[in-house]
Amino acid sequence: MDSVEQLALGSTDTLSNGHKADLEAAKRLAKRLYNLDGFKKADVARHLGKNNEFSKMVAGEYLKFFVFTGMSLDQALRSELSACYTCAVAT
Repeated sequence: MDSVEQLALGSTDTLSNGHKADLEAAKRLAKRLYNLDGFKKADVARHLGKNNEFSKMVAGEYLKFFVFTGMSLDQALRSELSACYTCAVAT
């Protein structure tokens, strides 16, 4: 199993071996984080809060799971911030 796949399965290691971050692995991890599939809410904040290329890709994919269609800007922001606050409180 390569380092990208290990990271996508929940490792807290960063990609430091020169491999390019893998978009498919980021999508898989984002989906698992969103659905809390094997993760706690505190894990979501920990994964999305890292400052590396892979975590940024995961965060971008994670945000795609939120649907704001039909919401006002205020409602959308409240919905997103509520989810973020819940993750931050769990840490």
